[in-house]
Amino acid sequence: MIAAKSGKTRDEIMERVSKYVDEYDGILNEEGALYLVAHDLGVSFLENRSREELSGPVPIDKLAPGMRKAVLEGRVIRMYGVIRFRSKDGSEGERGEFLLADESGVVRVIIWSKGLIEKIRAGEMREGDVVRIKGARVGRRGSDVVANLDSGAELEVLRGEFPGYPLPDRKPLRVSEIFETEAPEIDVLGVVSAIFDIREFERRDGSAGRLLSLIIRDEESGDSVRVVLWDEKTELARSINTGDRVVLRNFKLKFRDDMPELHSTVRSSVKPLPGSKEDIEGELIFVTGVRTTRTRRGALLKFLRFVLRKGDVLLVGKAWEDVADVLSKACPAVVRIRGAIVYGEGSVRRIALGRDSEIEIIGRLESQLDDREKKECLSALYPRNWIEELSKGSAEVRGAITQMSDVFIRWYCSNCGKEATKEYGRFACEECGEGVEAFPRASMFMNVEDGTGVLRVILLDSVLEKFLGRTLDEMLKEIEMNGLEEDRFPTDELREKILGRDFILRGTVRVDGGSLRMIADEIVSMNTMEEIALLEKKLLEEMRRFASKEAVHEKNNR
Repeated sequence: MIAAKSGKTRDEIMERVSKYVDEYDGILNEEGALYLVAHDLGVSFLENRSREELSGPVPIDKLAPGMRKAVLEGRVIRMYGVIRFRSKDGSEGERGEFLLADESGVVRVIIWSKGLIEKIRAGEMREGDVVRIKGARVGRRGSDVVANLDSGAELEVLRGEFPGYPLPDRKPLRVSEIFETEAPEIDVLGVVSAIFDIREFERRDGSAGRLLSLIIRDEESGDSVRVVLWDEKTELARSINTGDRVVLRNFKLKFRDDMPELHSTVRSSVKPLPGSKEDIEGELIFVTGVRTTRTRRGALLKFLRFVLRKGDVLLVGKAWEDVADVLSKACPAVVRIRGAIVYGEGSVRRIALGRDSEIEIIGRLESQLDDREKKECLSALYPRNWIEELSKGSAEVRGAITQMSDVFIRWYCSNCGKEATKEYGRFACEECGEGVEAFPRASMFMNVEDGTGVLRVILLDSVLEKFLGRTLDEMLKEIEMNGLEEDRFPTDELREKILGRDFILRGTVRVDGGSLRMIADEIVSMNTMEEIALLEKKLLEEMRRFASKEAVHEKNNR
């Protein structure tokens, strides 16, 4: 039949079968290899074999939709357990899910058999077990191939050592590491720095929805990411508080405007870890100016960065909203912060403030910082580095602006925060429908070079407005009055003035697909005399280090 339908000779087909058998060295018999050859040639003979099953396991990377009664073997590298779901008709049901891996790949296994669901519920099969599956029905979920286990399927836990199958790796990523992963669903470790209220909304189909947002911060780098809990998963927030260290399991990674977000799935869980909140008393010696940014729903948020001195240690952090106002007006002062989290080691450490953190002003400091001390505080907040040596986190670079874009204005749904489309002055959202309210957000990018590399820098919100000397409202009015391209503000005049000039840029560095980018907090003109003094200081430090090493070397050789 295969020869007749494919146009190949019997010898050509058997040659392909032999290659498959040799390639999989005993784990695939001739019958199973014949099935794979048929699939390669686009021949289906399921109607003739629906009651038969392949006697050997099918390699996972050879699974194809349409296979029935397939035999699989591999290790359970992630167990999602029993998941409750609601069908489109409103009825509720249960299914089991896990990821199965062999030497060739990974496949999601979905269990519909009530008997097998009960085995998972009872803990008879766990993450790390090696299992053999008989009677799998191979299909698709979206673009992914999945193996379905219906009532006639069998699942057996195998005993023994299986070094060929990969072991589970459930070590969660730090927040800073998610910028580099390509995995669609991940586990993340971080500190809860903000919890927002539950918001209810109506979907386009008329059904009610709920969402709750969190901000999770990296304990070491200070990077943060927005976490969105949907519908019944909003209940997960009941078990956590700001300042808690948490592990987020099975969250879907999405990117919006090149910014990552973590969205809950039916498999998601949030587990609080032993916390490290403490009360800190120290000298508030430095604050940046208050800046603004927007939430996904368009609300303006104020924030600033600050430096707290406690003995010989500088604590650097970011404060939001009312706390930012208090610190801005109080500095310099002796303060007590309740419910803070301090992390890192050395003479410069990070401090995270949660929503429930309290600030008490104990007394005023009379002495003001001199220029040298202010520069030390800025260096603590934004360590200076060459572009080729940058890593994730806060940083300062000096370089020439070699490319600068126009300002691009995008509109976002005020209800759910997704990007909205505009037509004839009305906005539409793919989630919330037509006629929604929307808010604008402007962005601009530039390339900066320092002789060691190229850094993409992104300007948003108040940082962009300060750099251009125009507010977003003013830009929108100029676009309309001058008949310019909609939602695009030209920067030709400014571009001519600054391209090729050196600037100091401070912000948060991230790695995206192997490329560096910085979300700018501040861009200032370079002060030549200050840069010369900084280079002289670094040169002296290097000379002292070299002299010290030489002295140790001479002493050891005597």
